[in-house]
Amino acid sequence: MNLTLRLTTITAIMAAITSASALETELQHGAFAVGDDGTAKPFWILAGAGLQSKAIDQGWVLHDDAASNLNATVRYYGFGVTLAGVVAVGQDKSSSYPVRRPEPSSAAEAASWEAQKMANDIAGNPYSRNLYYARENKPGELLQLNAKLDWVFQINGVYGDNGPFLQIIPKVEWNTYPNQSASPWAPGITPRRTADNEVKQDQTWVGVDLWWATPIPGIEIGASNDWNMGGIPGYRGAVGSRQFLQAAPIDWQFWQIVNFGNGEYNGYFVGQDHRGMSYSEIGGKAIVPMPFANWWGYAKANWTYWLDSENRRMLDSLNRDAGDLQLGIGIEYRMQ
Repeated sequence: MNLTLRLTTITAIMAAITSASALETELQHGAFAVGDDGTAKPFWILAGAGLQSKAIDQGWVLHDDAASNLNATVRYYGFGVTLAGVVAVGQDKSSSYPVRRPEPSSAAEAASWEAQKMANDIAGNPYSRNLYYARENKPGELLQLNAKLDWVFQINGVYGDNGPFLQIIPKVEWNTYPNQSASPWAPGITPRRTADNEVKQDQTWVGVDLWWATPIPGIEIGASNDWNMGGIPGYRGAVGSRQFLQAAPIDWQFWQIVNFGNGEYNGYFVGQDHRGMSYSEIGGKAIVPMPFANWWGYAKANWTYWLDSENRRMLDSLNRDAGDLQLGIGIEYRMQ
């Protein structure tokens, strides 16, 4: 059994801090494996809970105070069901959410908006297609709910030691913000229909993740593509790398991800309607065994940073940070 396979067995944990990320950085078990040497188990169950310093979804800070997370996964011969939620622990009095402005109702209104954008560009001021709805997040509110169906197809045996070589993971993922009203009218604007102005824009992502285990033990390279079937935001993708290191009794995991999207995606979360890079993620996780069988504890950190200068200018104009550090601790029960 090679080092990559040992680390894949030891560090398989579902994400508990980051939510609805374009590219899942955590290892997945219970795969449908071909070229299997008998070490890949077809069944996997996980349940976890933790605390985190703030709640972030796809680079946007949903709750700038303490939050708790709950997650559970069941997988059999590759088919998996995951449920995850984030609940506010602290109180965030300055939380804000993007609200999509309705499309212009006439050519004259469209020309007026374009003139506003040009004037802002000349003045060097950021211009957003969004309005921003402010509200107070209270302790106990369910901030985010995420459900995912996926299938993990794993190829083993390409390397001489019969270890894992490639994981292909088609998926359908649903994401929503339950504590948000479906139609909180933004100040100064009257929506033409309910769907024009939803803060709680439910997202139904359909896509695929791919992770390749390089010939260097413990180093993997991945990519992801997702399309939202529910409307805005439209398309997101990611490329990245992850590394695993076993230094008993601590198992270490690290990742570096670059996320990107089309104009609808970037415009929804920040307000700049142009395609390209959105935000990066750099993180690490330490995992330790607990005194009880099948129980593990972890500490985790993830730093997000918006890469495009226009997006950073927009966040600055909203008094939001372009980079955020998220810390967390938790416990998990795992069985296979």
